[in-house]
Amino acid sequence: VIYDKFVEVLDITFVSKESTSAMFLAEVLVDIEAYNLRISTVPVESTKLISYGTLASYAPERKTIMIDLQHVNADSAFECVRSVIHEMRHHMQHQFIEVIDFSNEASDSCYFDQIRNWREEFLNYNAGYGSEEDYEAYASQSCEEDAREYSSEQALLFFSWLGIPVE
Repeated sequence: VIYDKFVEVLDITFVSKESTSAMFLAEVLVDIEAYNLRISTVPVESTKLISYGTLASYAPERKTIMIDLQHVNADSAFECVRSVIHEMRHHMQHQFIEVIDFSNEASDSCYFDQIRNWREEFLNYNAGYGSEEDYEAYASQSCEEDAREYSSEQALLFFSWLGIPVE
């Protein structure tokens, strides 16, 4: 349904409904979010992600979003959209961190608190692998809380824009 509606709304007729459609939709979502967030776009790659249940992941060193197509086929369309938007939010966080000169005392102002916090978290990132406590520590990082909140809101808006009810 989401693919058909996406094609209809965006007037895209040249894409087949093969497995490439998920990658195509992810690339379009990346472009939309890059525009919305006023950041650069990133490539999207299909890969098998090691962590169980992970649909997408952002690789900051490569500035790439990686998508596990096995999970795309198993998860809801809403979760797939939300995951791509979530990873784009991480890309934005990293871009903000990159452009700030943290050696300049102006970066100590309250205006940069959240970005300084993200920077510290990414330097000591907890990926949440292992125990339930590890996952809770991962989920409570402000960079993850921010990405979850933003991506949930934006995915709802996206589905509303397409006229697709969220299940």
